[in-house]
Amino acid sequence: MTVQSLRSAIPGGVVALALGLGFVKMLAALSGYGDIPLLNRSVTLLLCIGWGVAASGIVLRLRQIVRNGMALLIATEPDPTQLAQTYEDNLRAIAQAMAGEEGIPLKKHRYRLNLYPKSFTGAEAVTWLVRHHKGTRLEATRLGEALLERNYIHSVADLPFQDSDALYQFETEALTPVPDADASPPPSAEADG
Repeated sequence: MTVQSLRSAIPGGVVALALGLGFVKMLAALSGYGDIPLLNRSVTLLLCIGWGVAASGIVLRLRQIVRNGMALLIATEPDPTQLAQTYEDNLRAIAQAMAGEEGIPLKKHRYRLNLYPKSFTGAEAVTWLVRHHKGTRLEATRLGEALLERNYIHSVADLPFQDSDALYQFETEALTPVPDADASPPPSAEADG
């Protein structure tokens, strides 16, 4: 419901009331019998009718505005599959940024006599997420959990994501760009002849 909608609803009612009052004043002036009780009752009746018409017009207009507003809300309610896809797209974008040139510095880390190249700690990931996404460490840890759950990263020790020295690596297959469905396929060598 907008202010403009309310403004458009009220003038019709006010005009009806003003016309009712104007008619009553004109009737009283022409008759010269403004003090007669019957005329006062008529004036009261006309005022009530005028106000009733105005009020019912306002109520009907407000009902129409509310119905239209609800239809608009229902029509613009996001589709759950679109929300899920947007969430997945955002996670993929975050994972790609983390793995990119400006992302988390990847190093060789040792864990239980094994060397893990291109790895990072949970604490490094959380610090990077806080710095680049302006959240708290707890929010960044939850985001790390989501990245681990969706297989954008994996734990070298099969641990849940932690803001600690636990080691993680990126899943390169999960980070490969998804081909755009609208993009045309690249020309093949056979087509050139």
